[in-house]
This record gives sequence, structure tokens and C-alpha cells, in this order.
Amino acid sequence: MAKKKKRESLVRSRNIIIGLVLIVILGSILGSYGRKLLEESKKNVMEDYYHLAQSVAGRYETEIYVVSQASKVFSNMVIDSEDIFNPENIEILSKMVEGLSVSNVYLVKPDYSAVDANGNKYETIIALPGYDNAFKGNSTTTIFIHNTEGEDVILVPTPIVNNLELLGYILAEYKPNVMDTILEQAKFSPQNTYALVSSDGIVIERAGAKSTFLTEQNDLINEDVIYRSGSRGLLKQAVTIQRNADFQITKNGEMEYIFIVPIPNNRANIVMAVDDSIINVGFARENRSIRSMLMTILTIIGIFLLVVLGASIFSKAKHNMESEDLQNKADTDQLTDLYNKMATERLIKEYLEGEGSDKTSMLFLLDVDNFKKINDTMGHAFGDEVLMNLGHQIKAWFRVNDIVGRIGGDEFMVFIKDIKDEAVVKREGNRIKQFFEGFTVGDYTKYSPTASIGGAVFPNDAKDFESLYKAADKAVYKSKKDGKNRVSFYSDLDKSEQEAEPDKTGRD
Repeated sequence: MAKKKKRESLVRSRNIIIGLVLIVILGSILGSYGRKLLEESKKNVMEDYYHLAQSVAGRYETEIYVVSQASKVFSNMVIDSEDIFNPENIEILSKMVEGLSVSNVYLVKPDYSAVDANGNKYETIIALPGYDNAFKGNSTTTIFIHNTEGEDVILVPTPIVNNLELLGYILAEYKPNVMDTILEQAKFSPQNTYALVSSDGIVIERAGAKSTFLTEQNDLINEDVIYRSGSRGLLKQAVTIQRNADFQITKNGEMEYIFIVPIPNNRANIVMAVDDSIINVGFARENRSIRSMLMTILTIIGIFLLVVLGASIFSKAKHNMESEDLQNKADTDQLTDLYNKMATERLIKEYLEGEGSDKTSMLFLLDVDNFKKINDTMGHAFGDEVLMNLGHQIKAWFRVNDIVGRIGGDEFMVFIKDIKDEAVVKREGNRIKQFFEGFTVGDYTKYSPTASIGGAVFPNDAKDFESLYKAADKAVYKSKKDGKNRVSFYSDLDKSEQEAEPDKTGRD
């Protein structure tokens, strides 16, 4: 018994010693880790403010992106115009001004003659101060200038290209007057000051709290301040070459932290000013949290892991939602709510190169008959109504997993996945023809548009998307040639028709 008690005592002593050693080791590790955390806490606070400024920059980028996409849609509408300065195109320019945050839109020919949304003509637009920069280097880069009305605007150029031939440009003047709206919608901290600043350092617009450094229309680079961290040269460099940077400055006895975040693909930055006391509160809050964690290590570790996991899930979910929303906007035709040309082709290619590579599929091209006549006789507004109703209704006519898109002014594409047998091919052709038999537009004046439709089957008629598209296009030409308002299949064409290149001149 005595030996047993002695053995148990030795085991307890050994366990106590091991426990003490572990506590010392853990204490040493926690002490080192705690010191590192105290150092990192300041970095974390600074990064939080960077993320806040980046969110504002992202919203501006989205605003400009929408203008760019609208211009791209319009460029696809004018590429077949004999003269891009025709009245119909100028009318569409005016509608762009009405529907977007733009002060003016120009159609520009390669010789730089131009006409704007008000019908004003310019012998050479590059004679206007600053406008020549829009056509230097990369012709899709946005430019910050003062326009002819003295307003601060961003020029958003979009080339009009048809078969690698440059037909001109669409030049939109985006007027950045949405800072207050952005802050209100996103519920950003009202204690901070936010400003949109051009790459030459001029504050264009600002919102939020009052700042001694960020004032309306001031020259950020040449402000008379004392730099507690960094220097005027580094600040100028950060603004001009557009890179993330932060500075601690003092002006009129007030100390502020300045955060600079570039707006991607645009010559502008978001600059945020935060009062020094607010930053210090953030530092103190971080330090208290760390000390509490060191005192109650097991509990805090558990909470920390849960917080990190929850924050990671939330951040990832938020990022996915934002990315999906941006992708949807980029993929969507604004008029019909269908996929646009780029998205339609990308999705079909992905399917054919992936899960659909060994399955039978079918591609239909739809070309609305006499659409120019509709526009000429009933007006472009009614023409848009025809396209909009066609897009909304034809999408519901097919399965949700089929791909339906608008690929041109009056051209649509329908891709039907996983065709089970040959009978389905003809049946789908009849279904799409039946759609137009019951399709009408207009509240008072009823109009029943028709379409010339061409179909091609993968892999029977073609082994890849490009060949499949050409095959369906030849079938469309056959429908046009045979009197319109009908469906033709590539497989029904004779050999000469399959080998001939369709003449699209005057095709309507």
C-alpha cells in the first residue's frame, strides 16, 4: 500500500511538473504571440479603413462600368449604319444621357469629327481641351477632364469596330455626382471624410464629415500640411501613379490619417480622411481585446475561431454575391434582360467543351424580319418594345437550363442542351415557329413580328461553336431567301448552299 501511495505521489508530482512546464511554455508562447498581436493590431485597424475606402472605389468603378457597357451595346447597334451620324443614332445618344449618369455622349468618326446627343456637330473633337487624351494609347482608358461646360467629368471611350475595321468611337462624359448617394446607400461611417480625387490631385467631389485636409476643389498634392508619416513627394506619387498608401498629417493643429485607394482602370482615386482620435479608439479597442484574450485563453481561442470562421464565411458569401451581381450585370443585355453576345457565346462554348461535349445540342439563330421597317414606320421606341417583349417572352418559352441571348440589334440566339433524339430537333423547330405565330406587341396598335430562323445541330452539323454558328447563320440566310417567317435547318440545305458564304447585304 505504501509503495502504491508513493508511486501515485510520484505520478502526481510528475504531472504537476509537466503541467508547470507546459504553463511556462504556453505562457512564453502566449507572451510572444501577444506582443506580436499588439503590433499587428494597429495594422488590422489600418486595413479595415483601407477596405472601407476600397468599397467606395468599387462602387465608383461599377458606375463607370455600367456607362461603358451601355456604350458597348450602342456600338453594336451602329456598326451596320452607312453613316453613324444618322438621326436615329443621335436619338439613341440622347436616350443614353437621359438614362445614365452622363452629361453628354458623342459619336466620333476616325477623323475625329463628332456629333453629340444634342445634335451639335464638331469638325474635330480633339480641338476641345483635354479631349485628345481620350484617343491616345489605349482607346478604352477613361480620362479625367473639365468639359466645355466647366464640369469635372470622366471621359469613357468605346471603339466601334466591325470586322477589325475602326468605324469610330462612342465617347461618354460620366459626371461623378453620386458620392452622397453612395454613402447613404452603403451606410458608411459618417465620421470619416470621403473624396473623389483625380490623378493630378484635384478633389472633384467629397462627402461625409468635415476635414481640415480634404476640402472641396482643393489641390491635394500641394496642401500646406505637416507630414507625421511619409512626405508630400510620396503622397504625390501615390495619387499620380495610383497605389494604396496611408499618411499621418497635421493641419491647423488637427491630426488626421489619410488613406489613398485607386479606382481600378480609371485615372482617379478615393481618398479618405479619418480623425486621429477615431484611429486611436480603434487601436485601444484592439489592445483591450488582445489582453482579454491572454487572460482567458481557452474561452477567447474558441470565440476567436468562431469569429474568424463566421467572418470568413460572411466575407466569402458577400464577395460571391458581389462578384455574381457584377458578373450578371456584365452578362446581361440591358434592353431584353437576356444574356448579351459575349456571355451567350461564352456559356455555349463552356458547355460544348465540358459536360455537353458528348451530347447532342441545337443552336437556333433568330433574325427579326423587316426590323428596319418597324423602326422607320413605327419609331425606335416601338422597335425597342418589340425587342424587349421578344426577349422576355422567348426566355420563358424554353427550359431554364437552355441558353437564350441577344447577340445583335435584332438578332437572338437560342441554344438547347441535351437533345435526346432526332424527333426533338424538328419538334423544337416547330415550337420556335409557333412562338412567333402567337407573338404580338403593342397596347393599342397590335403588331405581330415574324422572324427568319436558322437551326444547326451539334455535333452532326459542326464540331465546335464557331462552325455551329456559321451553319445556323447559313440556315437563317436560307429562310430569308425563301421568303422569311420560317425555320430552316442546315441539314436541309443542299451542298452548294452549305458551302456558300451568305450575303448579308441588306438582310433585314
